[in-house]
Amino acid sequence: MPYDFLKIQKISGIFEIEDFLNRRTRINSEVLESVSKIIDDIRVSGQEALFKYCSKYDGINATCVDDIKVALSEIEKAKKNIPGRYPELARAIEVALTNLQHYHNVQLEKEPKSWNIEPGRGKKLGQLLMPLERVGLYIPGGRFLYPSSILMAAVPARAAGVKEIAVCSPPGASGKIDSLLLYIFAILGIDEVYSVGGAQAVALFAYGTENIKKVDKIAGPGNIYVTAAKKIVYGDVGIDSLAGPSEVLIIADSAAKPAFIAADLLSQSEHDPDSSSIL
Repeated sequence: MPYDFLKIQKISGIFEIEDFLNRRTRINSEVLESVSKIIDDIRVSGQEALFKYCSKYDGINATCVDDIKVALSEIEKAKKNIPGRYPELARAIEVALTNLQHYHNVQLEKEPKSWNIEPGRGKKLGQLLMPLERVGLYIPGGRFLYPSSILMAAVPARAAGVKEIAVCSPPGASGKIDSLLLYIFAILGIDEVYSVGGAQAVALFAYGTENIKKVDKIAGPGNIYVTAAKKIVYGDVGIDSLAGPSEVLIIADSAAKPAFIAADLLSQSEHDPDSSSIL
């Protein structure tokens, strides 16, 4: 896989690393201004503005929701075809899915439950835990594919009992979401998928449109524009966190295996041009 943005430099000490990381964690004013305009337009004008930004940034000339919503037939087709085309990858995804389901099912058993007490006549105090009604998952897919992002976001939502899961993912060079991602949506039972990326996807989740319901919470990683958008809409809608850019620090001596180190460095570097892998 070619990395046309990978830059390697030698850093002399820990203070230089700290300065480097501090420069990366700030969202600059130009990004925030651009993202704010997108969000405000979609919040006020709904689908008209959404379709405008889908045309500008996603390369989809949409005139109705069906133009950005992935047809169920495409998702089912991917579910049928992917195991035959990539059998080892399909098996790896199934193993990961099984492991995640087991983990989160046990997690729900161990974590606090709803409870109440009656400290006096006519009084009842306690805690009520219930799943969210509807969540929106942002799944990157424009530059590279991240099957793990879907699994790690959707499986805990399913385990918790979330009734509705909607997904936004930017289309690739073909103008469509990759069939591998559609395969995973299919095996997870997710059929509400939109070919929308960037800040416009976050605005769609946060405020909805005439024909698409808003969500209660947004989860999933994205680039600086997605992160800035989540920062802006937080309060109008829940978010998971302001994640990224990805970073890893590896401390190694002469006994370490270079191939393992390289794999770990690249696994973070591939996420985003702003990711940092420090050895």
